Amino acid sequence: MKTHLMLSILTASSVILSSSCISEKEKVPMKANGNSKIIDVSIYGAKGDGKNDDTASIQKAVFALHKSGEGSTLLFPKGRYIVRNDDSEIIVKIDDIDKVTIDGQGSEIISTSRKVIPISVKNSKGVTLKNMIIYWEKPYFSQGKVISSTESTIDVKFDDEYPVNGTEEIEALMDYDPVSKIPIGNLDVFGSAIRKKELTAPQMLKLTFKTEWGDPEKRKYVSRTLSTIPAGTIILLRHAIYGQYGIDINICENVNIENVRIWGVPGMAVHMSQCKDVHVKKLIIEPKPGTGRIMSCTADAFFFIYPMGELAIEDSRIEAAGDDCLPLYGKFLKLTEIVDRKTMKLKVEIGWQGPTARPGDRIDIYGGNDLALKATLSVESSKFDQNEKLHVIKFNEEIPSGVKTGDVGYNTAFMCSKVSVKNTILGSNRGRAVFLSARNVEFENVKIYGTSLAGAIIFADKDRSSRPGPSVENFTFKNCTFDSCALAPLVVYTGAPKPAALQKNINVIDCKFTDRSEIRRLRAKGSNYKNIMFYQAGIYFKDVSRGLISGNTFEGFEDAIAISNTQDVTVTNNRCLDSSPSRIVNDKATNTNLLLDKNINFNEDAEASKYNFSYLYYCDMR
Repeated sequence: MKTHLMLSILTASSVILSSSCISEKEKVPMKANGNSKIIDVSIYGAKGDGKNDDTASIQKAVFALHKSGEGSTLLFPKGRYIVRNDDSEIIVKIDDIDKVTIDGQGSEIISTSRKVIPISVKNSKGVTLKNMIIYWEKPYFSQGKVISSTESTIDVKFDDEYPVNGTEEIEALMDYDPVSKIPIGNLDVFGSAIRKKELTAPQMLKLTFKTEWGDPEKRKYVSRTLSTIPAGTIILLRHAIYGQYGIDINICENVNIENVRIWGVPGMAVHMSQCKDVHVKKLIIEPKPGTGRIMSCTADAFFFIYPMGELAIEDSRIEAAGDDCLPLYGKFLKLTEIVDRKTMKLKVEIGWQGPTARPGDRIDIYGGNDLALKATLSVESSKFDQNEKLHVIKFNEEIPSGVKTGDVGYNTAFMCSKVSVKNTILGSNRGRAVFLSARNVEFENVKIYGTSLAGAIIFADKDRSSRPGPSVENFTFKNCTFDSCALAPLVVYTGAPKPAALQKNINVIDCKFTDRSEIRRLRAKGSNYKNIMFYQAGIYFKDVSRGLISGNTFEGFEDAIAISNTQDVTVTNNRCLDSSPSRIVNDKATNTNLLLDKNINFNEDAEASKYNFSYLYYCDMR
């Protein structure tokens, strides 16, 4: 019996995900013909018996694949392949081979060492990965239950499957509901917050937290959370966060992922960068079945940065990640210096600096104060300055006089032409189920549930997080379900100090929003921060020009919809299913042409001074 919350049935129009991701037809061994280029790993010595290390044999087969070239298939006869490599991280490394297929035939690829990337593909067109299961034999986290706590300590008894002795590295900690196994999110702590750890009895750790947090409100929150955490609450320690990938795909086109399961990774399950036209079907990321584990990967599940072309995800289930389930975005570049009339320096303020702009790429320039579009300039030349760690870009046109330092740029080459997510489940994870800044997007028949932060965050932000851009336009949630998220299930906003209505044509149609009381009462928002809309609202809708919120139902929310700084938004035909009316909070002074019409069992509250519309939370503690 699976102990984490498993929701494998969507609505009647959904495709049902079977217990096996491999059909009987796909299990039939492939046979070579005169025109085929099939590289069978067993011919090179791989046994697939779940006992012997097959790394060297698989890499011999990969070498043969490179010699075979375009149109080749790397075939794993169904088995259990053990891989480890202390010298070279990547097991299957494919670079610059077009029309390449990796067919697992239902095989398990099992890593027995931490520093392994099972599959990496770069610079290839026509890539297919199918019919395989990937996981690490050892979980890089530990699970236990709270025995007792004070304002600065907790005592945790860990399950026997996760041996602890007080010396293990702790990179992060979070609390989970012992009944539903979804994250509560009250105690979301990085390792730097833990001052001391000691083994007080077999499998028992006492964790002592720092008491100085700088912000008095955060200090108060931490001491209250620790002292009131119920005995029996599950505590999960992550011993790794970022590092490895189950699948790593970079600078590729026409990528197909089908019938792939990933059960446990000390890092991201799937990492993609600068890829164009990606199609995903029947991808399942989950904790290994039958183990009682409540985490799949320790970082993001399906991470896609700087996307291009079309992205389609269907009939998939992505759950229980250590960070966001589906992040999809690029990054804003901050303008640090105007060098001359046609040249500027731009820098990503956090993390990887991103790809270097190519001649002909077009850079949108947005105002640093309001994120309003100022100019679009075409690139003549570009380089990355390794000393200053920034991009130096020369444009074909002169830089307009209104552009200044502190503004931000975004390379429009890295925008999706279309994003479609259908018949898919996302949730039961730390962070957000959806973390998205993209255009021309439709989510249909998608379930988002049990997140430790917001359910879906649809936004642009030049100052927070990873500086996600380019912002969101033409986005629709249709027939989707949002259930029991720790913060607002749906958040739409921009992070500018004085935002213009940057995000355009955002629609929420015929969706269901629920906040179950048995989960809500466990969370901070159930008893605190009643006026913070980012916590309390079902839909937090901010900084939008043109939008429709129609035909949705709400259950369990005192504040169903909070609307601020919008233009031309219609809220109509929504229904509160509770016995008492819910509120639509209207920040009236900031909304222009807001139409509220035919909404059933709601009260409008336009006294915005009673509410806090800022992007604010205390449950992220470092």
